[in-house]
Amino acid sequence: MRDLFQNQYGIKFYTFDLAHAIYWCKVHPQLPLDRENYSINSIVTDLLDIGGDLPAIGYIFHSVKLILDIGKLVKKWPKKYHEWELKNTNIISKLINMEPSEIEKQFYLCSCWASDLNEYLRKTSESTVIFIDSYEALWGKDRSLAKVSSEDKWIRKLIQKSSSCIWVLCGQESPQWEEDSEIEKALWENSIKRHEIVDLPEKDACHLLELSNVLEKEIQDIIISGSAGVPYYLDISIETYESIKEIRGPGPDDFAKVPSDVFSRFIKYLDENKESAIKVLSGPNFWNRDIFNILIKNFIGYPLNGLSTIHKFSFIDKNEIEDDKMEYAPADEAELARISRET
Repeated sequence: MRDLFQNQYGIKFYTFDLAHAIYWCKVHPQLPLDRENYSINSIVTDLLDIGGDLPAIGYIFHSVKLILDIGKLVKKWPKKYHEWELKNTNIISKLINMEPSEIEKQFYLCSCWASDLNEYLRKTSESTVIFIDSYEALWGKDRSLAKVSSEDKWIRKLIQKSSSCIWVLCGQESPQWEEDSEIEKALWENSIKRHEIVDLPEKDACHLLELSNVLEKEIQDIIISGSAGVPYYLDISIETYESIKEIRGPGPDDFAKVPSDVFSRFIKYLDENKESAIKVLSGPNFWNRDIFNILIKNFIGYPLNGLSTIHKFSFIDKNEIEDDKMEYAPADEAELARISRET
């Protein structure tokens, strides 16, 4: 989360980075700090550059003398750290005297992360909404009461400390945090708003189809019925419509009447090379242009310049990564795996 916010929005996590370095040195006193855990512009990287010797700096982090050392070193630092040092000395001083188990128990690093975010929002007066999807994935298959009560405590701490943000948790179940204890009840009962996502209204589904140039009323009715109010199925049906239109005029019988058949109909009307490309690409967790070229070249005869026609499908997630490259991943891996097996 630090890397995501730092790289995409330029938020500086000075307090978190330094707290993380101190915690690392407490847990691994025999190991030097790894520069790769911090960005080039991190406060930790600059401190390592000033100190020079990694084990020596690790010892500085691991000692009560750190604050005094920072006070001496700060004159050598860029001016961007001066204001930070004045506000955060107490936070770092407290951390130095804590045992690793206490840092973990109090989720102190989460508090430091939230402190940096709050400071950024205070300076910029920006509004922030943080979305977390598939919230239940935190527990995996273990849904025991003890596991459910403990696994997401770090997110609870982030939410409590980042008071300037709105957090939106999307999942199959609603958090029941206020039921854990009287303390939790006091914290959460007036802070959580629950919203059940119901079926997409028919008028909105119809409007989407019209915007996508699916104008035939009979086809609209079948698509809306087959989608069962799920936008994902509407998207797939629209893509099916576009694929058929490349060959001939679409008709009502071309579209699924039940949700389970929507994706199968989509595959049915793809040309053979495009279908083969989707099957091959459903194997890896993600791909970029280089991986795409290797897979396509070795397994099928799909054009190497055909990436642009594949990544436009709604079930493909597109993420920007380093050096202006892109990577792609199935948005619904289970569905793609099923389609790959069946086809």
